[in-house]
Amino acid sequence: MTWLGSASATVVAAGLLLHGCSGSTSPVADERNRPPLFNSEPPAQAGLDSLYVYQIAVTDPDGDRVHVTAQRLPHWLVLDSGGMTLSGTPRFNSLGDHEVELTASDGILRSTQSYTLTVSLDTSSLIFNGSWYGVYGMFHFGHDGYPYESEHFVVYSGFCPAEERQRVADVLEEQLIELKSELHITGDHEFAHLTQNRKIDVFLSKYQVEPNWWGSAYRKGLIYRSRDSPYYRGNGVAYDYILKHELMHVVEFLLTERGRDWMASLTNTWFKEGIAEYVSDLSGSRPRIDDTDGLMQWMDGDGHGNPIATRAWTDIPRARAETGNVGSYFPGFELAFRYLVDPDGHGRTMLDVKNVLLDIRQGRTFEMAFAARIGMSVDEYQASFTDLMTEYLP
Repeated sequence: MTWLGSASATVVAAGLLLHGCSGSTSPVADERNRPPLFNSEPPAQAGLDSLYVYQIAVTDPDGDRVHVTAQRLPHWLVLDSGGMTLSGTPRFNSLGDHEVELTASDGILRSTQSYTLTVSLDTSSLIFNGSWYGVYGMFHFGHDGYPYESEHFVVYSGFCPAEERQRVADVLEEQLIELKSELHITGDHEFAHLTQNRKIDVFLSKYQVEPNWWGSAYRKGLIYRSRDSPYYRGNGVAYDYILKHELMHVVEFLLTERGRDWMASLTNTWFKEGIAEYVSDLSGSRPRIDDTDGLMQWMDGDGHGNPIATRAWTDIPRARAETGNVGSYFPGFELAFRYLVDPDGHGRTMLDVKNVLLDIRQGRTFEMAFAARIGMSVDEYQASFTDLMTEYLP
């Protein structure tokens, strides 16, 4: 997550106690001076597209002037010039958890207030009322208050038939079993977190503005176009293929816990999308090299034919604009990933892949985890990619 620089202000405060927040104070410099205290408790939940406000209250037992700063904030949250109000409106790309850290100082001693702020779709307030809950104009999040619940999923929708909600839940349950088996996940206890009700949220959208959009995953669930949608023009195989793709992203978040970092850094796009494409590939067949010549010539946007060089989403539009090719994005990533876990390629397993995700959960960077579990660095793989693929592909 991108953090803003600290904001600050000076206030005069009188002494009260701190309640209900994790925090710390610096050592007392002398017996005549005591550290300032936070005596306000921050709201820990923020709703998508809703204004979040935290009125900060600080005091100093000695009546000293107190300087409040924000050491860590999500990019959408701002500490005002008076230093006593945090506010902001989170959008779709801010779904998930964010760390917030505030410091109050009297110039000598300081106290810290830290908390985790969770941005959610806030399903309790999304009963359909005729309004559009727009995220970049693409999604309608309102639901009718009658979600379908299965063992691991809650499927919300405002307009899709109950049969469609049940079908999606049934498909996802089967796919989750498959993913657990493929990734050697022994049970839900390996997941770092689930939603409050221990289930994964699914928002089944029938109405949307953008007809080319299929689905999106976020830390606590996924949003998906219904087969009942007027924009749906595919078959069941393609539909379930994309559904499993998005579910794999949710599983990544559940395994890594550091979902906000995994999603926000976007330095490993090819790996994330490669996994999702690989596990959702129902055919299991490898492309032939004559099928991928064009793909390998455009993928990194500079003509070097290297999908691993495309590490960020911001590179994708550039590559597409330069080449005019819009159809080979995922196959290139899938090929890069498939080589790693194919016995005829690098010979790693999906257990190695799961361990990469678990290493990230323990605080390693993607590059560190990849090198440790896959047995070569990302840079080495990138440098030798074209030669490796030429030898690997039939």
